[in-house]
Amino acid sequence: MTFFESSFLWLDVVVASALSGAAVAAVGVHATLRRVVFLPAALSQVAGLGVVTWFLLAHRLPGFPGLELADPGAWAILFTALGALALGFVREGRAITREWLLGAAFVGSATAVLLIGASVPQGVHDIDDVLFGNAIALERSVMWQAVGVSLAVLAVQVALARPFVASAFDPETARAHGVPVRRLDAVLFLCMGAAIATNTRVVGALPAFAFAVFPGAGALRLVRDARALVLLAALTGALAAFLGYWLSFELSLPTGACMASVAGAVYAAQTGAEALLGRRD
Repeated sequence: MTFFESSFLWLDVVVASALSGAAVAAVGVHATLRRVVFLPAALSQVAGLGVVTWFLLAHRLPGFPGLELADPGAWAILFTALGALALGFVREGRAITREWLLGAAFVGSATAVLLIGASVPQGVHDIDDVLFGNAIALERSVMWQAVGVSLAVLAVQVALARPFVASAFDPETARAHGVPVRRLDAVLFLCMGAAIATNTRVVGALPAFAFAVFPGAGALRLVRDARALVLLAALTGALAAFLGYWLSFELSLPTGACMASVAGAVYAAQTGAEALLGRRD
């Protein structure tokens, strides 16, 4: 059976992977511009912390408020959105840099995930699916959740692309022209948290980080218009997710690693295209 003949097996997964990859790539443009490329990596671990916290409370305190109203994926989005706001707005000190804080958040969240996960005797398979993605099967409800969150993030990124870029390059000048930089940053970091949590749940932390790093950097090499940046990055993220899944299917290789490899290969091709166009100019 060929890849496309078996589409009934992978359609939900690929749709969710492509759209959530596009959303992560769109916010990744601003992670690159603001020089916080390790923020998505830290947020992927914070998403895992939200998941294992849900399972821990469900096991120890089954009547805890909010457990019945939201699934582990929703808790991942909540934790990641709050984490994005906290890490995005934190101020650097003389002894503590932003990079140190991101590293501390990554290590602390990853450690908590392992320790809390070891204390939850039930639902280990479900925890792994939410933390690392399940590219073989995906519940229809999870797919629709990924589609809804990703489309919302993409719509915000396209609509606010120009003020986002302006506030990243020169926040003081943007404020002087009436741009609400602080509120825009809050919206951006919330979008980043929601996109990372959603993509991590669908495909795992490794490809989510790759989508946040490579497509945005590649788009910045080729275009300058703000909306074109977001659209090109989003298209690249979606393409990397689809081609990565196809390679995984055809070659029987790990899906997440294939997606990350395709994202890196496309970035390399965009770098080559930039060099070629520069020589022609």
